[in-house]
Amino acid sequence: MGMELWTYSGLAFLGGLILNLMPCVLPVLSLKIFHLMSLSGESRKKLFLYTGAYAAGVIVSFLVLSGLLLALRAAGQQLGWGFHLQSSGFLVFMILFLSLFALNLLGVFEIGLSLTSIAGPDLKPSHEGKALGSAFLSGVLATVVASPCTAPFMGSAVGFALSQTAATTLVIFFFLGLGLASPFLLAGLFPSVLRVFPRPGAWMLRLKQLLAFPLFATVAWLLWVLGNQTSVDGLVLALFSVLLVALTAYLYGSFLQPFAHRWSSYSASIVAILALSGAIYSGALAAKNQSPASLRPGTVTEVPDYKPGQWLNYDPALVDRFRRSGAAVLVDFTADWCLSCKVNERTVLDTEHIRQLFVKTGIVLFKADWTNEDPVISEELDRLGRNGVPVYALYYPGASEPTLLPELLTISIMEDALQPLVK
Repeated sequence: MGMELWTYSGLAFLGGLILNLMPCVLPVLSLKIFHLMSLSGESRKKLFLYTGAYAAGVIVSFLVLSGLLLALRAAGQQLGWGFHLQSSGFLVFMILFLSLFALNLLGVFEIGLSLTSIAGPDLKPSHEGKALGSAFLSGVLATVVASPCTAPFMGSAVGFALSQTAATTLVIFFFLGLGLASPFLLAGLFPSVLRVFPRPGAWMLRLKQLLAFPLFATVAWLLWVLGNQTSVDGLVLALFSVLLVALTAYLYGSFLQPFAHRWSSYSASIVAILALSGAIYSGALAAKNQSPASLRPGTVTEVPDYKPGQWLNYDPALVDRFRRSGAAVLVDFTADWCLSCKVNERTVLDTEHIRQLFVKTGIVLFKADWTNEDPVISEELDRLGRNGVPVYALYYPGASEPTLLPELLTISIMEDALQPLVK
């Protein structure tokens, strides 16, 4: 058990390290690079404290999320990694928070160091405590945004962790967080790496403003996920909530500052309170606008006619029927909030070459959509030793267990996997 624990801890560390390069982490990663650029010239002690606070935010967030997941599973919930993004309420919160964050970067409003320092620390002695707190919060943000992604080595490590004791689970998630935070910890330990960045100057204001747009792109992605998770009405309500939050931020930044005229401030305060109340109400309605759960087919009595290349909705009974008939089966466990899943689909699974290969081999394709909570899919992921997506389970004819393909697919990986099925 000791060697197994260290093996999976090492895989978790590597997965966390690679997680820095995954698409869903890039908006926050760009902000962290901006941090490092703005820290050029600071003392080694201050750099270490700042990067250490960020690392602590990442690690503590991983431990809290894993602890919450363990508690919910112990209470009988069939949940896996990324469970918080199956909540439409959490999605609405992230949409509004990241919208405010982006507006703050653009300079629409300022609130001391609370949001601004997440995008550019101020390590003056009088501000040091706030800057370290903001570094910790930026680590929390990085973890929340990174959690939908599954990097290589991370899937097997998380699956192993959640099948062990609570102590073992927390150890593995500690190493996962340490891997995600390690590049910035190294920058704090070895400040010489910061010399590759230009000296801080006025150009950094423009850069900070530009970094708002990757965050707006993340907001757009989360809105799309929310629309798929709820309905078009939910998406529109969330957009309206973002609009009212933006109006509140504008009023605060323009009329609720010390230099503003007193009566202008009073009028703006009333409108801002109304706008913020409307934003909260619209956001709550968007979160409640849940689409009805799709019904799974009942007991399957026979294998239906199947058109090669067609994706079927996942149903365990139907998968078993096709397998018993001697067909090869591929199950794609995916979710709309999983950017790695979407990248694999666009670059591999939905390409013309692979579609033709699916038709040529006659493989039966199933899509297990885990965008919303689904106990049946969660149970099957548990059985496969995985607790997050993407997972690609390929059942060869006659095989009792599936072959699990890598989390990051390439054309050549799919070609090699399907080669034995070519007639």
